[in-house]
Amino acid sequence: MKRKLFYIIITVLLCTLAYFSGIRHAESTSISGSYIPLDECIPLEDVACYYINDSGFLCVELKDIRYQMDDLNNNAYIDVLGGMEDVTELYNDRYIDMDTITGYSGTDDGLMIYTEDGNGYYLEVGMMD
Repeated sequence: MKRKLFYIIITVLLCTLAYFSGIRHAESTSISGSYIPLDECIPLEDVACYYINDSGFLCVELKDIRYQMDDLNNNAYIDVLGGMEDVTELYNDRYIDMDTITGYSGTDDGLMIYTEDGNGYYLEVGMMD
């Protein structure tokens, strides 16, 4: 009888020690502090696709720009991106809107493109290599 009682006490003691050891280990390896809060992030389910642009930068396309995960209780993307630099104008200045082209002329050396606003752009042959 004493032997069974001894084994029961040892088993309970070992189980208790294992439980508290597991709790302490779980608290020390918690990764909850490394997550970005929802009000500061773009959830992956809102990302439609990505590509690498001609400058070598990663670009991410969103499915829409209204609210995170289409939930009105979440932040709008304009609020989430408010602290970042808006490079829309810089990006758009690198390209010609093809709808505004009124004419062009070409030679053996290059191509001259004319736009509605009176500007002209010249592209030399070999410059795009």
